[in-house]
Amino acid sequence: NVSLGVQSYYGKKSGAATINEFDDASLEKVVRRAEELARLAPENPEFQEPLGPQTYGAEPKTFIESTAKITPDYRAQAAADSINPASAKDITAAGYLEDSRGFNSMMNSKGLFAYNKSTSVDFTVTMRSSDGTGSGWVARNFNDVSKLNTGEASKIAIDKALQSRNAKA
Repeated sequence: NVSLGVQSYYGKKSGAATINEFDDASLEKVVRRAEELARLAPENPEFQEPLGPQTYGAEPKTFIESTAKITPDYRAQAAADSINPASAKDITAAGYLEDSRGFNSMMNSKGLFAYNKSTSVDFTVTMRSSDGTGSGWVARNFNDVSKLNTGEASKIAIDKALQSRNAKA
């Protein structure tokens, strides 16, 4: 799922358009659309000129190969590590595991260029006691899948669900 955003400027006016098709006709169309929107836009009294070339420090470690290579088997085991301990304590588990990899890049006609690759793994689970009176929740987000332990995270949510049963305000 890749998209391209184009921002055009005329004086202190700007317009932006986005596409997810990259044939020549689509690229031409998105540039023309951004230009048209910029011409129609009101002037921005707080307009800042686009930046020129920049010097960046060391690239942060935002892309982890093992996260980019998560398999269906890994996802199934991560789910089992959450569901099985919940079932053993008569707790209902509902959650998700989502992983992604991608990149962001920007450049402009003044010479600015930046590029960064990234990965992410997100885990969220809600645990409910079978009588419906207890609930626990936990979420984890990492760019390095080796830091994710769905079993440990789920234990926290299970404990919350068990300890909150029949809570009184």
